[in-house]
Amino acid sequence: MSSQSSHTRTRKHNLTLASSFAMVAGMVNVTGFLAVHTLTTHITGHVAFLAEALFNHNTGRALILFLYIFFFWLGAFISGVLIETVSNKNERSIYVVPVILESGLLGLIGLSPLLPKMFSPALITFVLLFAMGLQNATVTQLTNALVRTTHLTGLFTDLGIELAQTFFSKDLTQRKKLRSRMQLRVQIVTFFLTGGLLGGLVYSMIRIHALLIPALFLIIILTFDYVKFTIFRQRNKLRNLLHYQSKNASDNNIKSY
Repeated sequence: MSSQSSHTRTRKHNLTLASSFAMVAGMVNVTGFLAVHTLTTHITGHVAFLAEALFNHNTGRALILFLYIFFFWLGAFISGVLIETVSNKNERSIYVVPVILESGLLGLIGLSPLLPKMFSPALITFVLLFAMGLQNATVTQLTNALVRTTHLTGLFTDLGIELAQTFFSKDLTQRKKLRSRMQLRVQIVTFFLTGGLLGGLVYSMIRIHALLIPALFLIIILTFDYVKFTIFRQRNKLRNLLHYQSKNASDNNIKSY
């Protein structure tokens, strides 16, 4: 999953990745909103509110809203920096570092009630927006911009366009590709909603500590990916070995003949 480059990803990998990270985003979205009464997975609304604050000459609110937007952008920027830096050393692990960083940030905010003097609602919002910018950029790069998981506006736009195209496309291959993409987007929406419901349920019981669950879930994703990749690599080695032995045996038979 996250250990594979975007050039070798399959539809199945995209579905798995999208589902996992969409659920994380859904949990963060609802938990963050209930905890600090602010949207923490995207910045569309914050841009509109920023325009309103500037129009009303509310400098203080405009500054806070600008910082919301800035930290989401900063998360995306740091994701790009980390991926480019690590890719020069080990392409297989280029997405591990951003995901571990995101997990650590979510875990830190999940433990923030233990350090109440350090974390104001604004700071919590900054950190969550940074983490979601980090995730959105990481998944976007991982899937060659096919998947975004922290907001749904673009997904519904693409879903509407693709559904319309299926009515007019006469090419069977193209229609199959469109249906595959629509299935991917529907699955992202479903898991985002599931994560949101789960986040609301858990928040009602343990408050902002609920963020410890998506933090742990991200580590589980990486662990599962590592085990899956190890099995895949060993299977390929065995297949190549058997192919090599079979080829040698065939060559020896030809020479004997």
